[in-house]
Amino acid sequence: MNREFRFEAPISIRWGDMDAMGHVNNTRFIGYFEEGRIKFFQALAIGVDITADLTEGPILAAIECQFRQQLEWPAEILVGTRVIEIGNRSFKVEHRIRTKDSEEIAATGVGAIVWFDYAAQKPKPLPETLVEQLKQWM
Repeated sequence: MNREFRFEAPISIRWGDMDAMGHVNNTRFIGYFEEGRIKFFQALAIGVDITADLTEGPILAAIECQFRQQLEWPAEILVGTRVIEIGNRSFKVEHRIRTKDSEEIAATGVGAIVWFDYAAQKPKPLPETLVEQLKQWM
C-alpha cells in the first residue's frame, strides 16, 4: 500500500469553527474530513453528480477521528484522503489533517463508505468501474 497522501484538499479554518476554549471545535474535524472526502470523490469523477437526484451512490457508514494537536484560526489546512480498503459493497478511506505550512499532523481518521441504493434503501455492490478507479488511489 502506498503510504503517501496523493490527494490533499485545501480548506480555510473559519473564525466560527473555534469554540470557547479558543481552538477548533472537535466536531469541525469531522466536517473537514467530509469536505476532503467530497473533493476526493469529485477528483475521482466516480460518475455520480452528488448534487443530482441520486438513485445510488456513496453513503458514509462510519467515521472515526484521532486528535493529535489543536488547530486555531487563522490557518489553512490540507485534508489528505486515500483509499485503504476495497470490499464488495464498501470501501474505506483514511484522512489526515495538517496545516498547510507544516508537516505536523493535527488529526487522522478512517471513514467507511458504502455504495447505496437509495430507492431500495440498502447497500449494493460497488460498480466495477469505481473499483478500478479506487485501486489507483491505494
